[in-house]
Amino acid sequence: DQHYVDSLPLISHKTISLDDHESILQQMADGNIAERDAILQALNEDQYNHIT
Repeated sequence: DQHYVDSLPLISHKTISLDDHESILQQMADGNIAERDAILQALNEDQYNHIT
């Protein structure tokens, strides 16, 4: 079903390695997207916003 494929996230913190997860978090923090704690909170709460 094409609609199902279109609704899947591009990446999920639940399906990538811990090293990749940490690397992406660091790059997001370094790029001033948000502070690390805010990024983790957004991920843990499954928020859909400018951070996630």
